[in-house]
Amino acid sequence: MKSFACFSAPNQRPEPFSTGKSPSRAANFMATGCFFVKKMRLGSTLFFVSALFLLFGAFSAHAERLPVAVLDPGHGGLNPGAHLGDGVNEGQAALSLAKKIKGILDSRGEVQTVLTRDGDYNLPLHERAGAAAHNQARVFISLHAGQDWSRGGEPRILVAYYQARSPEFAGTEGDAAVQASLEARPWESAAQSQNAGSRRLSDVLKNNLQNNTPPDRVRAGGYPLAVLAGADAPAVLVELTNMGVNSRVREEILNNAAQDIARAIQQFLQ
Repeated sequence: MKSFACFSAPNQRPEPFSTGKSPSRAANFMATGCFFVKKMRLGSTLFFVSALFLLFGAFSAHAERLPVAVLDPGHGGLNPGAHLGDGVNEGQAALSLAKKIKGILDSRGEVQTVLTRDGDYNLPLHERAGAAAHNQARVFISLHAGQDWSRGGEPRILVAYYQARSPEFAGTEGDAAVQASLEARPWESAAQSQNAGSRRLSDVLKNNLQNNTPPDRVRAGGYPLAVLAGADAPAVLVELTNMGVNSRVREEILNNAAQDIARAIQQFLQ
């Protein structure tokens, strides 16, 4: 006696369909039905698996397409930089600013943000600049925060792109040192090929930073900065100066700068 069972309720043994000693029309019908049911199940499974692959593939492709911005918080660790008041130093303020920018950009999901450091430690310049090439970045921004009382102590912002010979440094020991460095390590001349992009990035940053800082206190220019010399991407250094010794005022300045810089990065990458 032959019997067929295509499906049953969960945890229930399927009831056989008896056909007698030899296959009948009913048996053939049931066998054909079982074949189609199994084929439909297989087809549904394959469709579901294919849909999952397409879905995850789309997410993966989207993630791969995101442009990368490398943020480099200056100083850190044994190289704290300027002392800003309330026990806060430049390295800590720069890291705080970088994390704020990253948080804003990550929440918008349009730019992948990489920090050269995420703690209170220092990095050699070649590792900072090398992060741009390592991450195939389309933007590299070195972040600093200092004190400059020579102009009345009001908050100011400098946006600097790389320039091998700056009018302010020409003929100085600093200028000679940078030139010697470039000759000794030709790979650092990568910044030269990115000059046009770096200038455009500095302009976009300057325009956005003027949203919360008087225009005459935000300036941009070219300087022979070693941290920018080896960055194989449009690269600038942003330095906030004179944020005050009051922690509340300093936090407000950092928050405003983070919003402005994040917006500028998105605009530049459009």
